[in-house]
Amino acid sequence: MNTHYRDRVYRHQTVEAAAKRSLGSDTLEALEAVNVALPDDPARTANLEKLTRRGAVAVVTGQQTGLFLGPLLTLYKALTAIRAAAQLEEETGHPVVPIFWLQTEDHDFDEIRSTAIHDREGRKVPLTLPPLSSSEAPSVQYLRLPEDLTTVITDLRETLGGFPAAASVLEKVTSTYRVGRSLPDAFTELMAMLTQGSGLLFFNPRHPAAIRASAPVHARAFAEFEAIGRLLSQRTEELEANGQQTPVRIRADSPLSFLHIDSAGGSRTRLVREGSNWRGKGFGGDFTLSEETLNTLLAASPDRFSSSALLRPIVQDTLLPTALYVGGAAEQAYWQQITPLYRHFDVSQSLFLPRASFTLLEPSSSKWLNLLSLTAAELRLPIDKLERVIAERNASDDATPSVLLKQSGDALRRMFAALEGPFRAADPTLSGSLTKAESKMLHLLESTIERYTKAVARNDELFQERLRKLRSLILPEDLPQERVYTPIDFLCRFGESMIGALLAAIDPFNPSHKELAL
Repeated sequence: MNTHYRDRVYRHQTVEAAAKRSLGSDTLEALEAVNVALPDDPARTANLEKLTRRGAVAVVTGQQTGLFLGPLLTLYKALTAIRAAAQLEEETGHPVVPIFWLQTEDHDFDEIRSTAIHDREGRKVPLTLPPLSSSEAPSVQYLRLPEDLTTVITDLRETLGGFPAAASVLEKVTSTYRVGRSLPDAFTELMAMLTQGSGLLFFNPRHPAAIRASAPVHARAFAEFEAIGRLLSQRTEELEANGQQTPVRIRADSPLSFLHIDSAGGSRTRLVREGSNWRGKGFGGDFTLSEETLNTLLAASPDRFSSSALLRPIVQDTLLPTALYVGGAAEQAYWQQITPLYRHFDVSQSLFLPRASFTLLEPSSSKWLNLLSLTAAELRLPIDKLERVIAERNASDDATPSVLLKQSGDALRRMFAALEGPFRAADPTLSGSLTKAESKMLHLLESTIERYTKAVARNDELFQERLRKLRSLILPEDLPQERVYTPIDFLCRFGESMIGALLAAIDPFNPSHKELAL
C-alpha cells in the first residue's frame, strides 16, 4: 500500500503540483451553483472565494448520494477531508479547501436505496426505498424521492424518536428528504447542515456547467480508447503479477465513458466497438451508432455522457486542483489501477489518503464489553477466532482449548515416536504409514478440540445474548458498523456534538481504526 501521505515532503510536492492548475470558468460556475443554493454558511462562502486564489488546492472526497447519507463511512470521508485540508493549509501556507464530489453519475440505485438503524435491543432495522424497474438505469441525479419515503420516515421516527437529540436531527432529515425532491439534493443539503461551519464544499458533476467542463475528457476517452485500454491492461498485469487485486476488468473494445439512452436522464449503457461503428448493449436495447453520429452527440449533447469508475478520477483532477483524494480501500485499488491514465491525460495524480475509520461505542456497548471481558477489536474477529478467545477465558486454567491441545498433542506425538523404532525394525516401509497415521490423528484431535471450543464458548445463554447484541451494534451481520448504519442513527442518540468528537479524533496523516466512546 502506498503510504506517501505520511511523508510531509511528499505531501508538499503534491500540493505544489496541484497548485499549478486553476479552476476553469465552467467548473467555478458549477461549484457556485451547488453551494450558493445551500443554507447560508459564512465558512462555505469563504472557501468558495479561497478556491479562486492563486495557488489554491483541494482535498477531495466523494460518495454515492445514499438514503439518509448512506452508511457512517460517508460522514467519516467528509470529516477526514475537512481535517486534512486544515492541516495541509497549516503545513504548506497554500489555500486548501475540502470538496465533496457527489457521485450523481452512478446508476446503481440498489446500492444506495437502503440504509439501516438499530433499535433499543440492538437489532438492525432496515430502511429501504422500492427498486427501479429492471429495465431502468438512469444516473441517480435524475431520481426523485417516491411516496414510499413517508413509510420509511415513519419507521425512522418510531425507532429513534424517543432519543435525546432525535427532535432536532429528525427535523433536519424531514426538511431535506421530501417526497418529490431529488435524492442528490436531499443528500447534499443534509450533509451541509451537519458540517455547518467547516467550509466543506460540494461538487455535482451532472450540473450543466460541470458537464461542459468534462466534455473534452469524454471526447478523448472515445477517440483514444484503444491506447487507454492498452495502458490499463499493462498496468493491471503489473499489479496482479505483484499479487495486488484489480477491481475492474479491462475491456479493450470499450471506452471508459457511458452513453445515456435518448436523453441525459436516460439509462446508462456501455458502448462496444464493432468494426467502424459503436454498439450499445444492455439497458436501452441493442443498437448501433456510426462514428459520425457518436462524434455529433459528443459535441452537441455532452450531457448524454458520464464517467465510469476508472474515468471519474481523471475528470475530477482535470476539473479541480486536487492535491489529496480521501477514500476507502476499494477506491485505493481503483486509484492504483489508473496511474498510467494520469500521464496519458497529462494531469498530475492526486495523493491518496485513507479515510478515518471508527467503531462507535455506546454506553451499553462499553458496559457489555467489560462484562464479557472482551475488547471491540476482539469482537471484530471472525466468529471462529472469537469463540477461541472466549473459550480460553471461560474454561478453567487446566482445561482451556490451548492447554488441552498441547497436552494431548504432545502425548500423541510421544506415542508415535515410541512406535517409530519397532515399526522401522520390522519393516522400513511402515515408517511412511506411521507418519500418515500420526497426521490423521492430530487432525482429528484438532477437530475435536475445535468442537469443544465452540461448546465452551456457547454454553452460557446470558453471555450469548449479550454477545449477540454487541455484535449487532459493532459488527451487524458480520459487516463493519460503519458500512451498515446511517449517521442519523447515532446522531439521534448522542446529538450533533458527536461530529465534533469525530473531527477531534481524526489524525488525517496517521490514519488508523479507532474506537470512540459516546
